[in-house]
Amino acid sequence: MKITYIAKFEAEDDGYVVTFPDVPGVVTEGDNLDEAIYMAEDALKTFSEQELDEGKTLHVARPLSVVAKEEGSGEHLYMAITVEVKSKAKPVPISFQPHALKRIDKYAEEKGLTRSGLLMAATLEYMQKHK
Repeated sequence: MKITYIAKFEAEDDGYVVTFPDVPGVVTEGDNLDEAIYMAEDALKTFSEQELDEGKTLHVARPLSVVAKEEGSGEHLYMAITVEVKSKAKPVPISFQPHALKRIDKYAEEKGLTRSGLLMAATLEYMQKHK
């Protein structure tokens, strides 16, 4: 499954420090921007696969506009990082009305998500809000 999170790149004297505002605790760095991007991909993939292997759910990713607004602009560079993670996801047959499915697919595509990824994120967010 593909996942996408916004990475925040902060320039330092000796390279870049990379954090993921929606994935607390994932921090990496690189001597230059290309290396920082590579390291960010590796860190996100490793963390996400470990979380899934432990039966945990991944954090809900916010759009770039929301992350940048809440984190502040300044001397930061924001970039969407997409990685393929191995998942033990179990296929579940569900049914939707055709018009609803079209809307779901269009929204998922606009956000760079799969249908399953969007439905899972929306369900988890709903459950979190309605404990």
